[in-house]
Amino acid sequence: MVPLIVIAPDAASREHVTSQGHIRLSAAIRHVLQITSGHRLYMTAAIDTDRLTIGPPSVIDEFVSRLQQEATQA
Repeated sequence: MVPLIVIAPDAASREHVTSQGHIRLSAAIRHVLQITSGHRLYMTAAIDTDRLTIGPPSVIDEFVSRLQQEATQA
């Protein structure tokens, strides 16, 4: 399963969006997501709960694969 990280506002957190729109992630989170600086990310924003969900692009591949499997089993 592809890992996803959910970020919520926290003044003490190292994870945040910079004024230039870049996302700062701690080394621990980059390790979990298996990404390095410059990697593209999949993100969704839940405005009503003020949450940002982040994952590697492979999360889309896994999601589509699951949908295809479910469709063939239906």
